[in-house]
Order: sequence, then structure tokens, then C-alpha cells
Amino acid sequence: MTLGRQYDSVVDYVAPLSFTGRHPGGNNLSPNPYDNDNLNNSFRVDNAVKFTSVPYAGLKFGALYGFSNEAGGFDDNRLYSAGASYKTGPFTIAAGYLQANNPGVSNTDGAITLTDRTFIASLQRTYGAGLNYALGAGRVGFVWTRTQLGGLATINGANNLGLKQNGQGASFNNFEFNASYLVTPSVALNGAYTDTKGVMSNATGEHEPAWQDVSVQADYPLSKRTDVYVQATYQHLSSDASGLTADVSGQSPSTKIEQVVAAVGLRHRF
Repeated sequence: MTLGRQYDSVVDYVAPLSFTGRHPGGNNLSPNPYDNDNLNNSFRVDNAVKFTSVPYAGLKFGALYGFSNEAGGFDDNRLYSAGASYKTGPFTIAAGYLQANNPGVSNTDGAITLTDRTFIASLQRTYGAGLNYALGAGRVGFVWTRTQLGGLATINGANNLGLKQNGQGASFNNFEFNASYLVTPSVALNGAYTDTKGVMSNATGEHEPAWQDVSVQADYPLSKRTDVYVQATYQHLSSDASGLTADVSGQSPSTKIEQVVAAVGLRHRF
């Protein structure tokens, strides 16, 4: 049992099976659009109580509750989540769920802070599940996540998308295929393809944009705690006349429906 500012169960159980969660250097460029499922830890949960089990023959499970911290507003900016994983031989499977009520809308001292919030919405639900299979020096995986939003007003705290303010909802379905391979004991090649189907409303009506992301990465450890990596990400957006443009995580949005970003990084773990 732990208390304080912590990660939710989707991050704890589903993210390690994803490209972003398994290869932290890839966090720079590879989250799903707007990190809608929080696999890249865009927000952590304040005022939280978390239970995590010890492993039982490969099974682990846990749950978290983040309090609203508001007198008379028990469900105003609260969050709860639960998840589990199971490992047997070369297979690892996991699933997780989170729900946030009014995340960072008016009560910014609740479960999700103003600076952390991804969405301003009346309700956020995220479901996720994944499977990894290890074979020799390689590993392949699949991760599915779905985020449903009620009363979406803003994404990432900026209303530049012209989203309706009248309680319209939105959703994102993310399908990721990932793989990694140790070329040598010191050189790893990693990659992922993600297809995201979205539904949202803005000033021009309801739209169904679709994102395709391809990321590749090579990683080389300099020591047990330090590594260097190179990575490239390509994103294509079928914007469905929504006015959206390609927007690789952490970068300035493109003015077009395609964007290519490359990075070189040095990481040290403390």
C-alpha cells in the first residue's frame, strides 16, 4: 500500500507491453495521439491510495483511488483505476482501466492537476489490454486501448481545435503492433506501428480522423544506467475535413497531414 502522487493502473500494467512503455527513450516521439490513453504518463494521480499485490505464480494485480480533495465535491476531479498482468513462459498478458471525473476542470487540486491534464472533459474512461510474446532474442506485442470522453472542451489545455462546448463526446481507439530484436547483446532494434481511429466534434460538425504512426529506434547501453538511442517517427493523418493536422508528441504541430521527426538521445537513470 502506497500513498501520494502515483501512476495509475493502465500505466502500471498495460504500458510495459507497449513500445512507449517498454522503451522509455521512445517516449519522446511515440505516444498515441495526444497521449490519449496516458501510456506515456502525461499525468500522474495526486492524493492517491494504491494497492499492489505481490506476484502469485506470475499473476499481479492492483488498484488506485485518487481523491478529489474538495469539501462537498467528492466526485469532482477524482480518479480510480485497476489492472492486472499474468506472465507464463514466453507470454505476458495485461489489462487495465481508469476513470476520471472532471479531470482538472475546476478543482485543480484534485486527482489530476492543471499542469498535468490531457483533456478538459466531464468524464474520461480508458480501457486497455496487451499481449507480448518473447522468442529468442526477439519479442512481438500487441496493445489495444480505448479512451472515451464525455463533455470534451479542450485537448492539452488549448482550445485551438475549435471543439464544441455543449457536452459533445469524443473517443480514440488505438491499435499498436510492436517488435524488438537484440542484434547483439548490446544493440537493440525496436519498432511499432499504431493505427488510431478517432471520433470528435468541432465547429464544422462530427468527424472521424484517423492517425497512422510508424516509429523505429536503435538503442545502445553505455552502462547499466546510461544508454544512447536514435529514433524516427512518421505520422499520417486522415483528417476527415476536421481541420486537424499531424502532431507528433512533444513537437510543434505540422501545417499538413504528415510529419516526420527524428531524435538522438542520451538517457541516465538515477
